[in-house]
Amino acid sequence: TSDHTGKRVDAYDRPPELSLGSYEFLATVDYCKNKKFPSPPAFIFMIDVSYNAIRSGLVRLLCEELKSLLDCLPREGRAEESAIRVGFVTYNKVLHFYNVKSSLAQPQMMVVSDVADMFVPLLDGFLVNVNESRAVITSLLDQIPEMFADTRETETVFAPVIQAGMEALKAAECAGKLFLFHTSLPIAEAPGKLKNRDDRKLINTDKEKVWDWEMGRIFHYRGRW
Repeated sequence: TSDHTGKRVDAYDRPPELSLGSYEFLATVDYCKNKKFPSPPAFIFMIDVSYNAIRSGLVRLLCEELKSLLDCLPREGRAEESAIRVGFVTYNKVLHFYNVKSSLAQPQMMVVSDVADMFVPLLDGFLVNVNESRAVITSLLDQIPEMFADTRETETVFAPVIQAGMEALKAAECAGKLFLFHTSLPIAEAPGKLKNRDDRKLINTDKEKVWDWEMGRIFHYRGRW
């Protein structure tokens, strides 16, 4: 039977999965791969430290905000702290991985310059518990803006950064998320390189009209419009 609004009068007497809009089932170990609960996920923060990112103030702002945002990581139920592990990478034309293991007095940087054959240079100390490595992480976030303050590197890569993040999660045998903070077109020589379609030399010249038409034709062809 239904009430005057058309809703079942016994709606909340029924099982939750039949009365609620959404309902979560907690999977037991029998439903997990290899009868084993998955490892806690990881968040990897990947920060563009090219000239444009440093000059705009983005890197400094981001590092300051991360100090407090890391206290707000998702946690399971009423757990006192999050089980999510975190890792940090900075990049321009090359990638910098950071060892922030709790036993270190200062973070350690490892550079990967071969972006065509990307790999993760360290496992132990890369993905860490925030509370255990708080002092080392804070030190790293304080140092990053200063380390690259005088950079003149304007070119960046992008696809290798994503690949590195995926390889790190795969090596750690866990799921997770990549947070990329990128500021410019990736024009450095690397997989995924893009070209700038805006040729400033043609602005206010007769060739600008021809260029606009050519670019429009290419766009329509590729988009099949």
